[in-house]
Amino acid sequence: MAVFRTILGDVDVREIGFTLAHEHLITRPPNSIIKGDPDLLVDDVTKPVQELTLYKNAGGKSFVEMSPRHYGRNIPVMVDASQKTGIHVLATTGYLKGAYFPKEVEEWSVTELADYIISEVEQGMDGTEHKAGIIKGGSSHNFISDLEKKVFRAAVIASKETGAPVSTHTEQGTMGVEQVEYVISQGLDPSRMIVAHVDINPDYYLHRKIVNLGAYIIHDGPSKVKYGTDAHIIEIMSGLVKEGFANRMMLSCDMGRRKYWTSYGGGPGFTYIPEKFVPRLLDEGFAPEVVEMFTTKNPAEAFAIQK
Repeated sequence: MAVFRTILGDVDVREIGFTLAHEHLITRPPNSIIKGDPDLLVDDVTKPVQELTLYKNAGGKSFVEMSPRHYGRNIPVMVDASQKTGIHVLATTGYLKGAYFPKEVEEWSVTELADYIISEVEQGMDGTEHKAGIIKGGSSHNFISDLEKKVFRAAVIASKETGAPVSTHTEQGTMGVEQVEYVISQGLDPSRMIVAHVDINPDYYLHRKIVNLGAYIIHDGPSKVKYGTDAHIIEIMSGLVKEGFANRMMLSCDMGRRKYWTSYGGGPGFTYIPEKFVPRLLDEGFAPEVVEMFTTKNPAEAFAIQK
């Protein structure tokens, strides 16, 4: 039986329902980053329950939380929010990108990094019994540094050992193709790879190349007009569906800033995909069963633990 490894334990993937594939409940970047961009600090522990309740009322069932330990991951907050709302929350291990790496990435060997990641997936995070279900890696703007490659090598070892997928950060939507090519060279099945933030670089050729390699992509740019319109995202999605890649796309909004949360007085909040974007996809002519692939079927396959 394929399982979805949530913060509260494993559940059958058939239970995950409507899923946001790349989000954040609590974030605390390094202090140097916060000083330059305080909006990235999303640390009010009372608000995740409020936001997930709204999401649940909009039809949401599962939520992929992509904050690793060095970016503010908070196990008690995730556990509390999941218990109080009934939303399945997946937690993340691994590392974000070079600018945010803790010293251990440089100091530890690839084997030590992999062992740490494996322990978080199979034993528990931060001294608890609550396990991670996703392994994170990432790259910088227009390059993958040696340390970022080191993390990817460790992530591949850990993924092959645990069956957990690798979900990635791309800076400004760059290097997604190169990420997938690199993990393939390290022996990872590309169907275990999920590439986020591609909408910031709305180049159809690159999107097509990632999914053609066998990886998943997450469209997490809806509502973020400064990066591009929903219309442009839908145009790319439509093209990929016509070429037979509906089974390689997922949806989210990557709301890792205070200004995106309704509980902080901003918006559009975690209800945007189910309440605004999905209805628009249907209005634009996407078949209901295709939309269900983006929101339910594909996440169930992409995030399943598969040894």
